[in-house]
Amino acid sequence: MALIRDGILVVLLSFLVVNTAYSHLSEKSLEHLAQKLGSEIFRLTKSASGHNEAVEGFRKMGAKIEKLDPATAMKEISQTVTALMGKKVAAVKRLVETAEELTKAYEWDPEINITYRNAKEMEQSNVTGQTSPPVYGFAKIQFAKDPRFHNELVNVTHSTVHVPTNIWNRSPAVQNGAQWSEKLDRIFRDNLEDDPTMRSQYFGSSEGFLRLYPGVKWLKIDGDKPDMYDCRLTNWYIRASSSPKDMIILVDISGSMTGIREEIARTTVKEIMNTLHEDDFFNIIKFKEEAQFLDPRVDTTIQASEATKRRYAELLGTLETENIANYTEAFLMAFQALNSSAGAECNKAIMVVSDGAPESFQELFAHLNPEKRVRIFTYVIGREVTVYDEMKAIACDNRGYVTHISTMADVRNHVEQGSKVFSRPVGASAVEKDTKIITWTGHRTRLWNNIGMVITVAQPVFNRSAAALKKGSLIGVVGIDVPILDIKKAMTPHKWGVGSYIFGTNHNGHVIFHPYWRTQNKKNISPRQSYNEIDLGQVEFPTAVDLEETSGGEFDLPLRKFMIDQQLGQVTSKIMRQLDDRKRVYEKEYIYYYGGISETPLSVGIAVPVSAGRPDNELLNVKGRLAAFLFGLDTAMLTDNLTETRLHPEWAYCNVSVSSLLELLAHVEPRFAQIQRDMLQLNSSESEDETEQTIPVSCDSELVESLLFDIKATENAVKLWSNIDQANSQLYAKYDIETAFLITRAGLTRWKDFQLDPLFEANAIRTMKVRDVMGNDGEEVGKEVEVDREVIAVPDESGEPTSEKGNGTDTENTTRHFFEQYSKAVDESFYERTVTGDHETTVIISLSQGPKNINEISFMAAVPVFVEEGTARSTPAGITGIIMKTRRLRDLLLDVSRETCQGGDCMSCHSESISCYLVDESGYVVVSTRFAEDRGKFFGILHGEVMSSIVDNGIYKRFKLHDYQGVCQTIKKVRTKSAGFSLRPWIYGVLESIQSLGKHTFAFLVALHLELVTAESEYYNFENAQQLDSMHENATAPIVEAPTNPPFLCDMKYDLYHSGWTQLKSLLTVECAANCTKSVGVYKVSTTNMLLVAMDKTRACPCNESPLFTAPEEIVYTDEQMREKYTAVPYRRRPSDCFPYHADEDASDCGSGASTLAAHGLLLGFSSLLARLF
Repeated sequence: MALIRDGILVVLLSFLVVNTAYSHLSEKSLEHLAQKLGSEIFRLTKSASGHNEAVEGFRKMGAKIEKLDPATAMKEISQTVTALMGKKVAAVKRLVETAEELTKAYEWDPEINITYRNAKEMEQSNVTGQTSPPVYGFAKIQFAKDPRFHNELVNVTHSTVHVPTNIWNRSPAVQNGAQWSEKLDRIFRDNLEDDPTMRSQYFGSSEGFLRLYPGVKWLKIDGDKPDMYDCRLTNWYIRASSSPKDMIILVDISGSMTGIREEIARTTVKEIMNTLHEDDFFNIIKFKEEAQFLDPRVDTTIQASEATKRRYAELLGTLETENIANYTEAFLMAFQALNSSAGAECNKAIMVVSDGAPESFQELFAHLNPEKRVRIFTYVIGREVTVYDEMKAIACDNRGYVTHISTMADVRNHVEQGSKVFSRPVGASAVEKDTKIITWTGHRTRLWNNIGMVITVAQPVFNRSAAALKKGSLIGVVGIDVPILDIKKAMTPHKWGVGSYIFGTNHNGHVIFHPYWRTQNKKNISPRQSYNEIDLGQVEFPTAVDLEETSGGEFDLPLRKFMIDQQLGQVTSKIMRQLDDRKRVYEKEYIYYYGGISETPLSVGIAVPVSAGRPDNELLNVKGRLAAFLFGLDTAMLTDNLTETRLHPEWAYCNVSVSSLLELLAHVEPRFAQIQRDMLQLNSSESEDETEQTIPVSCDSELVESLLFDIKATENAVKLWSNIDQANSQLYAKYDIETAFLITRAGLTRWKDFQLDPLFEANAIRTMKVRDVMGNDGEEVGKEVEVDREVIAVPDESGEPTSEKGNGTDTENTTRHFFEQYSKAVDESFYERTVTGDHETTVIISLSQGPKNINEISFMAAVPVFVEEGTARSTPAGITGIIMKTRRLRDLLLDVSRETCQGGDCMSCHSESISCYLVDESGYVVVSTRFAEDRGKFFGILHGEVMSSIVDNGIYKRFKLHDYQGVCQTIKKVRTKSAGFSLRPWIYGVLESIQSLGKHTFAFLVALHLELVTAESEYYNFENAQQLDSMHENATAPIVEAPTNPPFLCDMKYDLYHSGWTQLKSLLTVECAANCTKSVGVYKVSTTNMLLVAMDKTRACPCNESPLFTAPEEIVYTDEQMREKYTAVPYRRRPSDCFPYHADEDASDCGSGASTLAAHGLLLGFSSLLARLF
């Protein structure tokens, strides 16, 4: 009976505990608090930002709503971009025709001695003052700033010539080439006159020099390293001069390859991979007594993407040499892989990297390669190898090329020599069929200018004589760059509304631009001029796709196939829309409009969100334009003088950049032009002799007039900021309002800073700090913070705006105003978050700021400005808002809590035992009543069990996402330097000095030719730059975990959360891992994007044993997943031009089989060095 009685007592006690779980929270008071707090924030934001004045301004100005038809617009855009590209193609063809005529008429001069404009040596021109040719043989050239070329110093009359360091710039070949190609300047100029959007034109010679127009001074990226840029090894040159390839690289790892030969072989293989591009497919087989694929899991050819080449370059580090080489098995495996390949299906080639073969294998090749459709190239490794007739026979009998690589310095030149062979059938076939071979190369930047990312249209130049065509007639390649920005401008991105975006793809499904495609410019990653190919299926994530079931991306998207096939149409899909550098996500239905670009392999698209207030998915825009001649001077001056103003930096208001409204008006209205000239003359401090090119200016009248309309419509809101009455003055002071701002649909951002509180520095808001990409508020990932008396590791979990405009060490960003960094108006995430909600909603956004004092942290509150027509149609015209101190929001929360919760037994946010959080729609903390340092952190880190319960109750939804552009950091144990380091044996110091001298001497000589594999051979890869730095460290130094250098690209996965919760409250009981129960109340803060989370037992019941993270982590693939990732060939469209073979090809020039190239290259290098010294 006692046992039964005890059991009943336990049940009763449990019942009492459950039914009194919420007794520690005053539910009605908290609900009232959430309602009143939201109303107060909404009222404050509208009053201080001039919201009502802006709404009334648009109404009085007669703003209307117009309907756009994106389907019709997409067709027009496709035609516009086609015309843009067509002009570039026509210009390339003119240059090629002229170049072929010039070379046909030119007579070679073996004794030539001319002056030419050298892009690197111009500063030393004509230094002797003699009438005979100057010592250096280089002509002077003048430069001027030109707005057509981003105000860079250029010469639009003459081109300049770049010559790689390993080629003698006074050699007869270079001088003869420079002389005949100088006559291309006339065509360069004509092309620019015919098409003012023409940017960079150039001719790359098969002799190695590069003629650039407009003429520029070559930019030296790293002063400590020689310039190794060689146009013949670039992506655009190789793709234009040869057809796609399926390639197997055989690398000998027998015992005779041990030592320096192994290193040379490894570098040779990397350089061969450098010559491959996204239309090529390859694999590597290592062979000794047995042959094996470098990655045993991948036994077929794989696409030569930048990521794949980088991965195989890393795998080459695992080679181990031993035993003898079994060539027969290696060749059999290579031919089998090529025959089963479904990759390029054009050229087929085998590259043999070895120190020699035992025989020529004629019988084997007679069986495997009877028609010699597979070319075989042989690279003989080692200075000591002087006889290699068998290797030469293998190459010559199979229409290939043999070359002898004695040292590291030989590698680049010899790889380039072999690659010329692939151009033979291209020239012969093109001339025979009178084919104009046009190729397109994507996502590159250039060393010689700052026009940003480009795609390149290129065409080869051939000697069209019959004799030359048989042996190989490539003279060079002509290229013209098309800036991605020009394509974007042609797509009129300002017309498509909030949340829309434009993008483009190529025939492989790879994006050429997309808002989710990131360039890898992080700290410790070397400068690069090319970027990873990212597939459309790796940046568009439909909600119906389970990313956990994919390896590398979702490649079955209907949109992807439609764009590869260059169709014109539209498709609807619900996607996971990500914002703020992948810190936020929400579900959104989009309509994708797409169309192909004729005569190119490209397609472009527009993604338009399906939004409320748009019946039948109409695309609605504000209609309102004001002609410049109606725009008052007083309004213009007020705009520039009383507020700070920025225009969308990526929208083409005019064909030149503008820095102020007055400057813009000067381009469209003569009376403003005279005012600007007078002001410039008054304030000018520039020297009179500074040269600057002037060009005719044209502007987009529709966009400019929409901008002027917005300025006039918001004029009274701005006047409110500037003429603060006593009531508003008290309001600004009470809440520490630092800034009032407005942003409009025409790309206008206006703001005014206030200095009302003498306790704070006048420039406080001007030190807005963008959080370091490696950690919260600039601190390293993994720092420890105290939360409820417990210590947890905090990765990068902040939901605040972050910078994608450079690496994490951009010191410029630490001193720029927030709106100078985030000036993209309707394209900023906070604008989208504000206007996509209810019309009567205040969106709260936390901001990071420079001062470390918790009291100095700020936040943004913004409200939307809508233009409405009845109750059925509405569309956003802009937003208004304020920036104020976060501590004032906390004070407001506590003040309202006291007002709504009176009495000794009322428990609310001001109570000592209650902890309250204001959390935004993505789960990031805006305000904490107890722990100020929690601001900006993900709530799930701080209270994991509570967040899990909130998610389980449907208040937040969890989204599982993948990042196929991730950057991972390997952690390894290393020894740190300690005080005892200086007491190590003196001999270590001597050895280090010798090592350093030897290392730098060796690096100088090797760098003349050596370049490790990078995404494209356009600059350096500092992959192993610090490998030797830790040698001879003190053996007793402490061991710590430290990141390896550099980081590496990887696939990552992460969880994000979003709340679309519409209920007013939810009461939860949370079982915490600390063996206690916590009462939690979740309340909707009215008219805001925030939830109020109130918890009892602040310290007595910690609930953070199981934190939830949003920071990405590396995906570790299984062997089968890894194989699928690299061997899967998604749907693609192969290039239409394929020239792998020509019956009349003369393959007798298959390499000399001697080391003359090495001696020649070294001689030229030292000749160049001596010329510089003496």
